[in-house]
Amino acid sequence: MARRTGKSPGRIELRKAAEAAEKKEKVTKTAKSTTKSPKKTTKKTTKKSKSSKTPERLRMVWGVFDNSNQQVAAFPYAERAEAEKKLQDMAGKGKGPYFIQPVKEPIIEEEPAAE
Repeated sequence: MARRTGKSPGRIELRKAAEAAEKKEKVTKTAKSTTKSPKKTTKKTTKKSKSSKTPERLRMVWGVFDNSNQQVAAFPYAERAEAEKKLQDMAGKGKGPYFIQPVKEPIIEEEPAAE
């Protein structure tokens, strides 16, 4: 490995170099500001309004899930007893643990049939 010869600059020397660079930058800025340059025109941009989407309607159902978080069955929110009955049936088969949790599903609105 090569050895370093000399010292690294100290805090005071670094500060002096930074101040000298700032002074030089100020001088060049004032020289540039005295010469007039044509102003560039900027276009005014207008924001396009987004079309307002109707929010998707959701409904709450009870989902019966297996151990790998796959939904096995779904029941309307008012029928929790049936969901628990299904849970007991599935657990009785002994194929692993199952659980119930509420799930939000999108409501599919059917268009009225044309007569």
